[in-house]
Amino acid sequence: MRFDLTDKQWERILDVFPKKTETRGRKPLNLRQTVNGIFYLLRTGIPWRDLPERYGSWCSVYTTFRRLSHAGVWDKIHQALSKDADLEQCFLDSTTCVVHQHGLGAKGGSILRA
Repeated sequence: MRFDLTDKQWERILDVFPKKTETRGRKPLNLRQTVNGIFYLLRTGIPWRDLPERYGSWCSVYTTFRRLSHAGVWDKIHQALSKDADLEQCFLDSTTCVVHQHGLGAKGGSILRA
């Protein structure tokens, strides 16, 4: 199953990325391929090192993710893509919900005394 962005979605978020002004340094990554890799990782929950090679080097994808996070780009992407959200496949997995030990009713929790 592929999790790549459609052309319509890509056009919607293309303007939120910072513009690269420098021409020196390494050859820039294919931004669309990298963002698709990040979305693939976020949707599947795999470790960074297990990212399929079709999205590029996992280290480069992670570095791009980190830079975009610090620039606040993901909030803008979320706002742009959530306008036409399809909640058909939205679900919560209870195995990821964590409760503090005192919230489980374990011995030593708060006791109400009269």
